[in-house]
Amino acid sequence: GKALAEVPPVLQLPCHRVVDSGGRIVPHWPEQRELLKREGVRFKKNGCVDLRNYLWEVEIP
Repeated sequence: GKALAEVPPVLQLPCHRVVDSGGRIVPHWPEQRELLKREGVRFKKNGCVDLRNYLWEVEIP
């Protein structure tokens, strides 16, 4: 997250998609939740992203 904060905005990286291992969003960035909701991301009652639905899994051949 800290590395993404240093990226110039002109690159338009989707850093709002970065959540921690528990699905928690950045505490002092209220826009992050709205950006994720606009993409269809659903949140659990505790306010965390439901990682069972959105966790990226790598398939190793």
